[in-house]
Amino acid sequence: MSSPKTIAFFGATIGCGLATLSNALDADTRCIALCRTPSKLEGLFSEDKTSRLTIVEGNVHDVDAVKKCLTVDGTHLVDTIIFSIGSRSMNYKLELDDPSICRRAIATVLIALSTTGISQFGPDTPYIVGLLYYYLLYSPHEDKKAMEQLIVGSDEDFTIVRSSWMLDGATNKAVRVGVEDPKNGRESDAIGYSITREDVGKWIFENLVQNDNGLYVRKIATITH
Repeated sequence: MSSPKTIAFFGATIGCGLATLSNALDADTRCIALCRTPSKLEGLFSEDKTSRLTIVEGNVHDVDAVKKCLTVDGTHLVDTIIFSIGSRSMNYKLELDDPSICRRAIATVLIALSTTGISQFGPDTPYIVGLLYYYLLYSPHEDKKAMEQLIVGSDEDFTIVRSSWMLDGATNKAVRVGVEDPKNGRESDAIGYSITREDVGKWIFENLVQNDNGLYVRKIATITH
C-alpha cells in the first residue's frame, strides 16, 4: 500500500498559504510547515488536525532547516511543496521590508532539493489594475519575476499560481483559470479584478494536490473570480 501524501509548506502562517494548509489538514493530509515562530501556527487547529502537522522551526534562508521540511521521517522526499513566501509592506508606498525574499527563498529551496507574477506574454489583470500593479507593486513584482525565472529554469516539476488582487473571506464564487506555458506563451486567459486568499488556498489544494491530473505541470495558472 502506498504511503499517504505529504506536503511541505513554506509561508503557511498567513494568507493563501494558511488557507491551503487548512484545506490539506481537513482532508487528512500529512503536512510539514517551516515557521520562524511556531506559536503562529500552534493552537490554530484542533488536536486531531495538529496530529497531522509537523512544524519545523527555522528560517527559509537556512538550507538545513529547509531540508528538514522536505523529507518525511528523514527517509524520503515530500510529495508536494507549497511555496507562498512573501514580504510585508512597510508604508503607503508598499515598499517591502525584504524586497528580494522570494528569489532568495526559492533559491534556498531549489538548493535544498539539488500573488502575483508578471507575464511576458500579455496582461492577466484588467488594464487599470495592471497600472496599479506597475506603479505600486514594482518592487515585489520584480522579486517574483526573478523567483519565477529560477523555478522555470530548474529541473523540478512545478506549477506557478498567479492570483488577481487578494481579499479576505471565503466565497462561493467560481474560480476562473488562465493557463500559460512559460516557454510557448498563453494557452487561455482569465482576466479579473480580485479573488480571496481563502479561495486561492482552496483552489490550490483541490486542483494541484488533491485532484492533480497533470494539467498544470510546468505551467503558470492565473486564477481570479
